[in-house]
Amino acid sequence: MNRIRLKTGAAAIAIAMAFPATTAIAQSGATSAASPEPTAAAPSAKKKTAAERRKERRQQRAAAARATAPAASQTAAAGDDDIVVTGTRIVSNYGKTGSPVQTIERDELQRRGLAQLEDALNSLPAVQPNLGNQTRNTNNDAASFGRSAINLRNLGAGRTLVLVNGQRAKNDTNNIPAAMIERVEVLTGGASAVYGSDAVGGVINYILKRNFTGITIDGEGSFFQHSNDNAEMRQYLSDQRYKLPPRNFIGGPQGYINAAGGVNLFGGRANLSGNLGYRAVSDLASNKFDTTACPLTDSQSDAAPPNSFNDHSQRFCSAQQSKNPFNKYGVQGNQELGVDGGTYSNAYDGSKRFRQYNDDDKILSQPDDYVYRRNQRLDWGLNGRFRVDEASNTDIVATFSNARFSTTSLMHFMSDVGAGNISINCDNPFLSAGQAKIICGTKAGDPNTFNNLEAQYSPPDAQQRFGYRFVESRATLQARGKLTNDIRYEANIIRFDHRDHSNFATLPSDRRLRNALRARTINGQVVCLPPQFDAASPNAAQYERNKQDDAACQPADIFSTAGPSSAAREYLTQNPGVDNRRSLETIVNGTVSGTLGAYGIHSPFARDPIGFSVNVESRRQEYSQVGAGSLYTPFLSTLFRETDLSGELAIPLVQDKPLIKYLQVSGAYRRMFFPGQKGGDTYRLGASYRVDDTFSFRGSYSTSYRVDVFSTFSPPTIDFDVNPRLLDLCSPPGGQKPVVQRLTAAQCQRFGVTAQQYAALSNRKDCNDEGKCPGNILTGGNRNLRPEQGRS
Repeated sequence: MNRIRLKTGAAAIAIAMAFPATTAIAQSGATSAASPEPTAAAPSAKKKTAAERRKERRQQRAAAARATAPAASQTAAAGDDDIVVTGTRIVSNYGKTGSPVQTIERDELQRRGLAQLEDALNSLPAVQPNLGNQTRNTNNDAASFGRSAINLRNLGAGRTLVLVNGQRAKNDTNNIPAAMIERVEVLTGGASAVYGSDAVGGVINYILKRNFTGITIDGEGSFFQHSNDNAEMRQYLSDQRYKLPPRNFIGGPQGYINAAGGVNLFGGRANLSGNLGYRAVSDLASNKFDTTACPLTDSQSDAAPPNSFNDHSQRFCSAQQSKNPFNKYGVQGNQELGVDGGTYSNAYDGSKRFRQYNDDDKILSQPDDYVYRRNQRLDWGLNGRFRVDEASNTDIVATFSNARFSTTSLMHFMSDVGAGNISINCDNPFLSAGQAKIICGTKAGDPNTFNNLEAQYSPPDAQQRFGYRFVESRATLQARGKLTNDIRYEANIIRFDHRDHSNFATLPSDRRLRNALRARTINGQVVCLPPQFDAASPNAAQYERNKQDDAACQPADIFSTAGPSSAAREYLTQNPGVDNRRSLETIVNGTVSGTLGAYGIHSPFARDPIGFSVNVESRRQEYSQVGAGSLYTPFLSTLFRETDLSGELAIPLVQDKPLIKYLQVSGAYRRMFFPGQKGGDTYRLGASYRVDDTFSFRGSYSTSYRVDVFSTFSPPTIDFDVNPRLLDLCSPPGGQKPVVQRLTAAQCQRFGVTAQQYAALSNRKDCNDEGKCPGNILTGGNRNLRPEQGRS
């Protein structure tokens, strides 16, 4: 699959009042007017490779950091670029931490495309390739839609810490202003000793432009071209009776435009800059490409070695979606009624007759999913800096950013509406005499008799519509400066406000199906019986949803291919729901760092002094969620607080000796305090050894931790469900011909089931023939959980 990009030439326009007039034109993307491109009159030179350019920039930054040591000020003078170091809070320790840090410069990101930042980062070895969770439109996890999180070392996006200019941020590339990116630094391995929670798989640090002057505008448009000539995949699709994608596909247009501008004020003592960006992405269906048109499944052949998972001899295209236009009914056996039970479907000819269920009736459908879902993003931000005191380089820095993202999706396939344990009345007017006899036996037509039924209704041509949007604001306030020539300080206040809103226009509802099938003729009119299960629920949102479902009930006749009335069909399929979530986080931290050269503390074999940093950080995070309609969720409100103390040391041991250009050891330690809970600690040890300018070695050992606020602090809730969904082989399976066998008392005893409990379960009659039984699921957090721990 090829992405073809069309980029605008980006102009950087100088502002005469801020600096000498200069104009620079970048061939692909934006460049700052403060760093103009060489003109045509410049002497010709051999064009450097991308690797050579990256190496040169790394050497320049390292030289700049060494030149500022021991002061290690992040802003040497008004208007200079800040030095942001990833992996340590000791600025003068740039490139010597022993931690592996990869850097991607802006020009490289522009070549890969800034419209989808996650795509540009996916090529890094440590990044688990993905398209972000924005593709997960078939999963009813409302909180995951639209996210484009980065997953380092495949440990999960929640275990990857994201920084913006060295300060904590949300792990979502949609929140990063592409117009202001200067470079991206990726540190792999644990870094909790330096940065705190979540830095288990690694750290991604987005370095944004600061003290920016000039105006830049850049844009990008792209589309996809793919030759669907994979003979193997096309054969798999044909075998599964899927529609083949076109031989040559062109589509999926997307584009973005960004603008940034900045100006120096008060003779360079202050700087004000801002950015604005907009991105639009169109749908890109997975069935347009032979390589993504279906998921593959491996079925081992008889010749495959035992327990092997790499045998592709019987690979096939699995059908994740199927519809049975004749529906499916599971009748529970009942000896008192003379009912044998079994699994049935509607008759082929449209008559009101049941026949034995046939799995071949299913109509296979390709997975209705997207490589990209239609979405729009608008982001803007303001950045300000003011030099309070020149002598101590004291600055006040403030930033504010806002990102708005929205996506919609229309799925042309709606999953079956199913319900179990339907207590259906034997005088149901929608049942023919033959159907009533299969369900109720000798009591067919009796208004006082009920029997249990499972039903799966496949609504024809029903579509599912999803929508998701989020708004995130991030504000920071920073004060920094020098205490002495060798020691500097920095204090930060960071505030996040992230709001998610998900809406689903159509979702299946088992309660609605159960209500609609329990029908009776009263005064010549077919009406719904009172609900089988009371609407009462310990959760207020679910209680309101149940009452609404019950009040709107429309009796549904699904016992023939003619299907229910339009009103009943709408009742079964048009089931909207919304989910709202909000996360508020406030971080206050302070750091004192520097070098001890002025106090004579250094190795006798090294020129550079010992570097140190001391940091204190307090985090407060609030999380809340509430749902309504088909997306009812228990109201949840949690509060998490953490206070950390940490410190670092970097000790140069030997410099400029035979076979030792540079040898340094470093370490970091962090102590965590959680109110009302047991705290913990984490540490890092590292070493960096440079033989000469060509060869170097580095290594580190670190521990890390992560606190999952949701799983730890969310209150316990009980999910009540009367459908058979939990496999319990210690209970007797239902039906006259169960497909599973009950375990013996001795076998169940190994799972902790006592003899008395096993005997009590023998009277259970609500399980189906597959051994699945109704049950309530307890979910929620556990405050006794200790933080996750990792080692790398």
